[in-house]
Amino acid sequence: MPDLIGRLRALDAEGALTLPAPGSGETPARHLALLEIGRIDLSLARLAEAHVDAVAILAEAQRDAAANQLYGVWASDGPGSRLELHRMPGGQVLLNGVKKYCTGAGLLDSSLVTAHDGMHRVLVKVSLKSQGLSIDEGEWASPAFAATNTATVRFDGVVLEPGAVIGEPDWYLDRPG
Repeated sequence: MPDLIGRLRALDAEGALTLPAPGSGETPARHLALLEIGRIDLSLARLAEAHVDAVAILAEAQRDAAANQLYGVWASDGPGSRLELHRMPGGQVLLNGVKKYCTGAGLLDSSLVTAHDGMHRVLVKVSLKSQGLSIDEGEWASPAFAATNTATVRFDGVVLEPGAVIGEPDWYLDRPG
């Protein structure tokens, strides 16, 4: 099987991942494009869906997705899956904790990740090359999506620069849609 991420990058380069925004009245076209990718390869479609969702979320927040970058969205919380954000002087933020069900762990360039900031949840953009990230691919496995590298990611003292927080506290969960 050809390199999944190489195929995803090729789809992005040819514009196949530039889809109508959610809520733009073009939902059928958006879904049809993802369906067509799914006909090729379900794992490819799963990664494509996460990428186009992240790009749409960034656009909603009036932020640009970096060119030639592949994104994911890691927003699951629950028992054993909680990420804490601590604000540091100078605007940096510190992340500690665990996120489960992180599709594309070790494959993607960046991910939008939910974290707890006191009583609120925030969304942060994390480069997957950040120091302090470790990936456990053995905790959760689905044979159907093994190629997506859905894993548990541990954040141990991950420091992010000012501007990593996307939107206001609770924005991600309170926004329409």
